[in-house]
Amino acid sequence: EVDLFEQLAGAPDASGSWTDPAGSPVAGFFDPANDTEGTYLYTVTPPFPCPAVSAAIDVDVIQPAVTTFLAESNGTCAPAEVTFSPTYTGPGTCTWLLANGDVVQDCAPFVAVYPDPGTYDITLIIDAGNICGADTVTIEDAVVVYTEPVADFEMLPPEINTMDPNAFFNNTSVGANAYVWSIDDSFTSTDEDVSYRFSAELGSEHVICLVAIASPSCTDTLCKNIVVEEGLTVFVPNTFTPNGDPNNEGFMPIVRGIDPRFYLFEIYDRW
Repeated sequence: EVDLFEQLAGAPDASGSWTDPAGSPVAGFFDPANDTEGTYLYTVTPPFPCPAVSAAIDVDVIQPAVTTFLAESNGTCAPAEVTFSPTYTGPGTCTWLLANGDVVQDCAPFVAVYPDPGTYDITLIIDAGNICGADTVTIEDAVVVYTEPVADFEMLPPEINTMDPNAFFNNTSVGANAYVWSIDDSFTSTDEDVSYRFSAELGSEHVICLVAIASPSCTDTLCKNIVVEEGLTVFVPNTFTPNGDPNNEGFMPIVRGIDPRFYLFEIYDRW
């Protein structure tokens, strides 16, 4: 609140009265939160026949600088580039305390680099250059920079075949807080570890991918090829008919999933 009488020059008579810009009587105190800016008139009326005399005080209300800001980084991995921009567009200076050791004076958008992971509190000080002083705003954890995760996994057991095509994929990733699995671009899971049963009919090869996620824009992906080997199958017929027709002329076991290097078949008579 401002005492208008104290704003008058010289040695004014204290017996006068005040009127506001609309001509209504007022008490002579100006409250910038409630009163109207403009010309306030102080009038002293002496005894007759002397005329009344007046003095004018022009009152301007200066709005204080009020601001906030945007810190746009999208939660990227270190090193992260962050764009800072204030919402204040008036005159004055902008001082940024970036919590990474840098102090920047700029009211235009700019880019700062954060080489180390962590969370950073950012402070912006706006000085509009008037008697209202500066406005200071601090946003906690305005910048979050993540450590780049490393995706990795192992299959247990390390080898499987069609006799028992069940696999457990043990997640050994580092630095992630969420995961996405995919197998042959069909099966998907967001569990930390995954169990999966492959087809038991024929040996096959499959692609298993794991995405390790620290944030939506800070991820790592690893894909591995997994081979399901043919399981050992042996069928030995108990008869054959070597009679010259085209059926069952030879005798042999039928095998699947056996390495030919380690295969031996022997026949003995009863003696």
